[in-house]
Amino acid sequence: FLVHEQACPEIVNNLFKECAKAGIHLSDGANAVVRGNRLFACAQHGIVITGSVVEGCMIKENEIMGSQLAGIDVSEGAAPAVVKNVVERGNGSGIHIHNRGCGSYSQGEYHSVKWQGRNGN
Repeated sequence: FLVHEQACPEIVNNLFKECAKAGIHLSDGANAVVRGNRLFACAQHGIVITGSVVEGCMIKENEIMGSQLAGIDVSEGAAPAVVKNVVERGNGSGIHIHNRGCGSYSQGEYHSVKWQGRNGN
């Protein structure tokens, strides 16, 4: 599911399973509400938020399991509100914030995810 160029959908109560890349990718001015979705075994990240994503972007109450990379990846100036998400059994970080990523993060649960320190260890 790719949302970009100032699109503003609500992505609610969907199942994303074994996606070839990220389950949901928001970029370039997207202002989406992503709520109550289940994302399983994504080949990359569960949810990616990148670029000048509008400040009202909300990632809430999603369940992300078995992603090969971070459950939620935030970068390049994105500033979402990430609230009450559950990330489990992934091969990367629960949330990876990098390259000027911002936002607010609260009330999440992160189980059996790998810690990646500064050097990727």
